[in-house]
Amino acid sequence: MQSQQQVLSINEIIYLFQTEEDEEKRLKLWFKHAFLKHFYSDQPIIIGDDIRHRITYDKNNQPIHSDDKKPISRNLTTNELFNAFLFNLSNKISSDIWNNNLSLRTIFYENLLPFETIINNCFHIFSSKQSEIATCIWVENKTFRNWFCGDITIGCDQSGREINYTIPDTQLLNHFILLLDTNKSSLASDMCKRNERLKFIVRSQPKDLCVALFVKILEQSVNNASLLKECLTWIKNEKVICELLLKINGSKLSHFIGFLNFQLQLLKKNNIKKPVISKDYPLVQPFISEINKGKTEDKEDVIPNNKRKADEEEDVITNKKSKVEENKVKASMMGFI
Repeated sequence: MQSQQQVLSINEIIYLFQTEEDEEKRLKLWFKHAFLKHFYSDQPIIIGDDIRHRITYDKNNQPIHSDDKKPISRNLTTNELFNAFLFNLSNKISSDIWNNNLSLRTIFYENLLPFETIINNCFHIFSSKQSEIATCIWVENKTFRNWFCGDITIGCDQSGREINYTIPDTQLLNHFILLLDTNKSSLASDMCKRNERLKFIVRSQPKDLCVALFVKILEQSVNNASLLKECLTWIKNEKVICELLLKINGSKLSHFIGFLNFQLQLLKKNNIKKPVISKDYPLVQPFISEINKGKTEDKEDVIPNNKRKADEEEDVITNKKSKVEENKVKASMMGFI
């Protein structure tokens, strides 16, 4: 006698999906049950009928049965949304949720959670293979982007004073390394452009760490002229260059040896004033034409020109408003207002 297969309810399937630790089993559930995609797209799903709505009572409190049914809907909670999204960053489920759930994107774009929470979640995203999601957040969330430039204002305390938040040196370096390790070279390049402090942090690292970091930069520069352009003048330590030459000799990065020798000679002459690439070294031919043209718009620029211009205009307006408010305060203190 064949045993009947247990039929799971919708709630049981949702619970199984949320608690299943095996990634392959979660993926099977995701593709097998279409309602999961609707549920995580922030669309209420019907999980049954409320039997209580089929019974009414007369004046003597006697039950009167009715065929009327009221469906029970199940709504997605914020915790369920975040847990499923972050738990599945290693597979396609997270990108499906991201692309189909406007609420999730709005939370990240408009900082609808505490900024510290946004930062922590973004660290998980940067650690993953979800380059498209990471780029979307980087482009759309100006506050998050500016955080990598230095100070940002995230609110006011009870006395009305602005609360400024500065990215620590260690955190800035860790995020930069993380972007290199996960092949997000376009974001790493844009981070270099936005924070002058980063190169000084890199230079201040111990020699071994500095060498390892520049190996990562060279690896990513193979496909990203913009990153190489930003980091050309970062190496100002002869010992670091000599160690780097030994490190890449005979490797797939050996085509950078001539270029590094050229930079080493410039260092010895103490003549580095600006990035230099000589046409005598074919090692960087894929990038020479791009860099020597002095282009301000690289192919790897992740921020669209129209958005960058809009951000700059917004900064100008904000600065003007701040100046007006400052003048009002001064006038008030002098008794003019």
